[in-house]
Amino acid sequence: MRQQDKYAQLFAAEAREHLAEMNRGLMALEEEPGNRESLDGIFRSVHTIKGMAAAMGYDVATRLAHNIESVLDELRGGRRRVASHLVDLLLESGDLLDAAVGATVAGQEPPDPAVLIERLVVWRMSVDEPPDAQVESGPASGPEAAARAEDDAGSRERPPKDARVRPSDTSRVRVPIGRLDALMNLIGELTIVRDQMRALAAQLDSELLDLALEKAGRLIADMQTQVVESRMVPVWQVFDRFPRLIREAARSAGKEVQLEITGKELELDRSLLDAIGDPLVHLLRNAVDHGIEVPEERQMAGKKRQGLVVLAARRERARVVIEVSDDGSGIDRGTVTAEARRRGLVPGDIEPSDQELYRIMARPGFSTVGRVTTLSGRGVGLNVVEECVRTLGGSVELRTEKGLGTTFRLELPLTLVILPALIVSVAGQVYAVPVTFTRESIEIHHADVERAHDREWIRWHDELLPLLRLHRLFGNGSGKMGSSGGARAKGLRLVVLEFGGSRLAVSVDGLVGEEEIVVKSFDLPVGAVPVFSGATVRPDGRPALVLDVGSLFLSQGASS
Repeated sequence: MRQQDKYAQLFAAEAREHLAEMNRGLMALEEEPGNRESLDGIFRSVHTIKGMAAAMGYDVATRLAHNIESVLDELRGGRRRVASHLVDLLLESGDLLDAAVGATVAGQEPPDPAVLIERLVVWRMSVDEPPDAQVESGPASGPEAAARAEDDAGSRERPPKDARVRPSDTSRVRVPIGRLDALMNLIGELTIVRDQMRALAAQLDSELLDLALEKAGRLIADMQTQVVESRMVPVWQVFDRFPRLIREAARSAGKEVQLEITGKELELDRSLLDAIGDPLVHLLRNAVDHGIEVPEERQMAGKKRQGLVVLAARRERARVVIEVSDDGSGIDRGTVTAEARRRGLVPGDIEPSDQELYRIMARPGFSTVGRVTTLSGRGVGLNVVEECVRTLGGSVELRTEKGLGTTFRLELPLTLVILPALIVSVAGQVYAVPVTFTRESIEIHHADVERAHDREWIRWHDELLPLLRLHRLFGNGSGKMGSSGGARAKGLRLVVLEFGGSRLAVSVDGLVGEEEIVVKSFDLPVGAVPVFSGATVRPDGRPALVLDVGSLFLSQGASS
């Protein structure tokens, strides 16, 4: 990569951080127009982008940032006041500035900012009028006036009070996530080599060699921990874009909605956090469009005019829980059930539980909305949520109550790189099962297996669980006695799995043990059973496939 390209990528990364700060500040400023700290923070971000863009020779970004800065300067000087239409204009300006930065860095033609710059200038020269209002011809309008006002703004531009030159922060460095992935792969290879050396050392019976290998093992484990922690970032880096999303969705739907966010400092793996953004967008939009009622309807129901949507993140054991809840009308169970019956998804004599309701709504194309809006109605939102969360090794639970609201609960691993896994053997092969989905390992007699509705079941703590024989699913055993059939001479070895509030018993030949595995992605061979989420390399150098527990449940069904 050329030196100029490196600088361009660095500029783009820093500019987007400042644009995110600008968006956060504008949301805070709209809530509290007199918040000087927010206003100064927005000004600093735009001023920094302008300086960086000018240093790089990016004229479009420089001019646009300069005009945004001039509008903010009017506010900082107390000459104008914050209004909702001004926040709209500044958000639109930030979007265009983001597009200009991206296009310029990519070597493409940036969008023309002339129209937006004129709207910014018109706002500055108007008297508390909307910036897109039609202005009569005269000295205060037109491109010429915009150019003059732009020059005037530059002549009276004042830096913020704390804009003095400060030493650059050298305590942080930017590292592409690909380099951390590569480093983690190397640590995984080191672990394999270490275990191979341990096997050799056992044959040599050398105490000094054993001590050296023990120390090497501790160092490798410490390296692994440091790399994993270096991949962790606070969830606010994604969550902070959602207040604007809710603001615009509520305005589009003609509703009043407040977003409350908790747990913003919780840290997640960078790759996982990037992947979970789109599912959360779908859930938040659904909360506004389908959950929260219009203000008049809420008042008639004895509620506040303004609806509440809560986005909460917290850690539970080795999992991360993210909840999206609203205090709206709740899911209309009757409407969903009627549509499901019409499509043949639910028998006429069964009332679906909350979780079964979710599985119905998460089917591709399922929708009870008769119209398509900019927010929803095409029947893809929950399907996107389900597919993404399951791919990440997580689960989704639904709780809803008519008139009180709905909560979607997402459970996710802390990281996609290292997982504690239960290693099991099936028909001479070993597989890894994420520990977070395992409840218990048991052994039962063959006579304890029951048959009903054309499938096998077992009793577990007074609960009836469906039984899945893995050797049959994988097509590598007969199911008879012996190691190749997934059955034991004295009985069946079972692992009870739990996913999304449902449980399933799977039969295995044996339990090898519990290990921390480095998960690697792989392309599933054509014709293979689609129940694997990745692969790992065992200490003996042999590969092991990682079971996708969510896919097992979807393909076999489970007990709620």
